[in-house]
Amino acid sequence: YAQTSTVILDGTTQTVTQLSQGTTLLNEDFSAYDAYQGGAYETVPPAGWIVENNGETADWRFSGSFFGSGPGATDGDGHAYRRWIDGDFAEADVWLFTSGIQMDTDATYEISLDYGTIFNSSREDFDITLSTGQTAGASHIIVRSYTDIGSDTWLNDTISNITVPSSGTYYLGIHSKTAMVSGDDSLSIDDIVITELQSMSFYNLEVNSSTAAAFGQNLVVNNQLQVNPNGVLDLSGITATAEKTVINNGTIQESKNAAGGTTTDFIMIENAAGDTTTYYGVQLIDPAASMGSTTVALAGGQNCGLNLAKLINRCYNITPTTNQSATIRFYFSEADRNGQDASTSNAWHWNGSAWVGASSTDGYVQSEATSNCLTANGLGCYIEAAAVTDYSAFALAVSQPEIQVLDDGADVASGMGTVDLGSTTISNPITKDIIIANVGLTDLTLSNLSLPSGFSQIGTISDTVTAGTATTLTIQLDASAVAFYTGTVTLNTNDSDENPFSFTVEGNVTATPEPEIQLFDGFINILDGSGQVDFGTTIFGEPVTKLLTVKNVGTAALTLGDLNVPAGYSGQFASTTVAPSDSTVFTLTLTAASPGIFSGTVAFDNTDVSESLYDFTVTGNVVDTTAPEIAVLDGTTPLASGSSLVNMGVTSLGNPVIKSFTVQNNGNGNLELNNLVVSGGGFGLVSNFSNTTVTPGNSTTFAVQFNAAAVGMFNGAVSFDTNDEDENPFTFDLTAEAEVKLYLPVILLP
Repeated sequence: YAQTSTVILDGTTQTVTQLSQGTTLLNEDFSAYDAYQGGAYETVPPAGWIVENNGETADWRFSGSFFGSGPGATDGDGHAYRRWIDGDFAEADVWLFTSGIQMDTDATYEISLDYGTIFNSSREDFDITLSTGQTAGASHIIVRSYTDIGSDTWLNDTISNITVPSSGTYYLGIHSKTAMVSGDDSLSIDDIVITELQSMSFYNLEVNSSTAAAFGQNLVVNNQLQVNPNGVLDLSGITATAEKTVINNGTIQESKNAAGGTTTDFIMIENAAGDTTTYYGVQLIDPAASMGSTTVALAGGQNCGLNLAKLINRCYNITPTTNQSATIRFYFSEADRNGQDASTSNAWHWNGSAWVGASSTDGYVQSEATSNCLTANGLGCYIEAAAVTDYSAFALAVSQPEIQVLDDGADVASGMGTVDLGSTTISNPITKDIIIANVGLTDLTLSNLSLPSGFSQIGTISDTVTAGTATTLTIQLDASAVAFYTGTVTLNTNDSDENPFSFTVEGNVTATPEPEIQLFDGFINILDGSGQVDFGTTIFGEPVTKLLTVKNVGTAALTLGDLNVPAGYSGQFASTTVAPSDSTVFTLTLTAASPGIFSGTVAFDNTDVSESLYDFTVTGNVVDTTAPEIAVLDGTTPLASGSSLVNMGVTSLGNPVIKSFTVQNNGNGNLELNNLVVSGGGFGLVSNFSNTTVTPGNSTTFAVQFNAAAVGMFNGAVSFDTNDEDENPFTFDLTAEAEVKLYLPVILLP
């Protein structure tokens, strides 16, 4: 893929591979020992391998079978096993080293192996290392530690994202270090494979499809990685790097083995240099035992099924093969924080029927002591939950009740919301049911309901609403006299920032039938004169259509008249006559015929006397994804077109000053530069653009000189044409000063 491209994965098949999946550096299945059956074994390892037992009464042996019940016991498949000799069961310090493997710092490696114990009662501890020599005295990089392993079937582990600190020859080491208490402990190893992984490179990468995008080799993104809503990116078995922002509004997932007694990182994305983490995921810390193959899925910008307004907008789903007690560190960013207090938030787990605390001991640690999220430049903030024993869906939120008031499914905001009971005729009361839900995590209490004149309550509401439940408030417009009724409903709650909860209620009582208009965008009531419909952002050439609903909640037919929409939009009514208690569809489209921000007022006539000209605002952004984006730098300082002033300093007369400027293209289309002009007495152009076409992610330079040919303060300007739509031409000002320096003579006295 070209380094100037944006690759968008949105098809039905999302497995991306190349012909070569990587280079296998070692593949040992011990098949040379298949013939050793019935308890026979060999003590000589494969060619180039070394066994070092450090004088211990234990050794590595090689066989096709052995007594016992576990892996290698009777399957006839060659393997290596560590066995005690002569019944002397001291603590093991026994090594098995492979032959030498050339490894480089600029490559990434993967190690896979099968392991287990000959007896299902065995408990084994061992390390997998990359060692600089075939001896215990060499330097060792521990790539994975295994503790308390006991299995009567083969277990498999794949260790990914392995790098070495320096290029050279390394030896894979298997270090058995079990403290022996009986003769039943025998570690078995088979099918060791070491692979040097290759990479697929992209400039920008977007993932859109719900069919998981998977890669057969490492993923390198040289600019921005973005997973859009409904998109799924699978990082299992590979290393992914991204140089700039990682935006996850969909799902990123990864599967790997989570060994006991160690920390396993999931979905940690760094830059290629490995010195900056651009996306933090999850850490499983010190599981009580192996959790086996474990999948972690992170979803961004979603409510996690918590239906809670006050939550951190990142969702976690952890699925191990075997549940074990572990500490889990859930990372999130400042962008995910959603205005919530990171320092008092906890981790919550969905147990199948309710959200409960994730920690079985109520042990939580927050990375921030304040309400902000600051760790690792706002990307690496976390909440840590200890002794987690149940797994599946997790979410992060503050432990408190949360009131939500719904009018026909639409959220009613405290202090701002309006509930319209519509219109009726005198002596014909009408009612509306309002849902009061607790979408928080503790009990919600309600008291002191107050209704304005002209309205009354039918029935009662619960004074305590448990988490995840709701109660119904029925309000009646009494219709005792002809009038337009409005006022404030108040209700005391224990929701910390919505107490009391209040909203406006209104209704109209007429002597004869009249229409009454309401307009909805989904469940959102678009109020006459103050409502807004936001079309969000779309791509040039891809229109966005909203299907608005016009309701008639009055008692007579509603007629819709002339419709006016601002530039960039089109619209029409499915029907211009709406019967009482009926509705029609109002189709409104952001046409996306040209790039830009499109805002304005939509207005239409209707026969509702009080809202005969119904108007509201619309806004939408149309972007050209192939457009360039210019950035001009004075050293490392960015310049703003039309407002920046560059001071070239003070110099002596006749001593010119030269300054270079860098022009970067941070967009996705070629940046074209022309007509570079340096104006103003005393300034001149030294070198023009080194390139007049700048591809995405690249830059060019030019240089300006202050001539210093005369004494004084001088002002000038730089201007050049670009094809950046909102920065053409690009201009900035210059200033500099030339002075005469006087030197007094030095008089030497005898």
